[in-house]
Amino acid sequence: MAFVRVAEAYREIDMGARVAAADRHGLIQLLFDELAVALAQAEVACRQSDRIARSRASARAMSILSGLSSSLDSERGGEVAALLGAVYAKASADLITASRTEAPRNYSEIASRINDIASAWRLIGTRR
Repeated sequence: MAFVRVAEAYREIDMGARVAAADRHGLIQLLFDELAVALAQAEVACRQSDRIARSRASARAMSILSGLSSSLDSERGGEVAALLGAVYAKASADLITASRTEAPRNYSEIASRINDIASAWRLIGTRR
């Protein structure tokens, strides 16, 4: 258990450094990366029947989805921003369902859909 706390502390320090060094595009990428981690943690916790860890990871994923949604600029993003908003809303609704049904597969399905967007975002970053 002590190892887990130490690993979490190092992870927080690393995240702080990454946030401090990131531009707007990089911050969104960090959100995608952290969302993938939270969904994977929720899936593992669900498989292990660890309701506390699942709830914690699901809440973190929900918070990140909210952050991604609030970062959308509907004026500049137009239809793309509206579509992304709908994807994030659907992922949030699916996350609530996943938490209620306790089916690990639901978390991986959400992660798969979000990963498609994250991959496209990552690709945009390489072309800037």
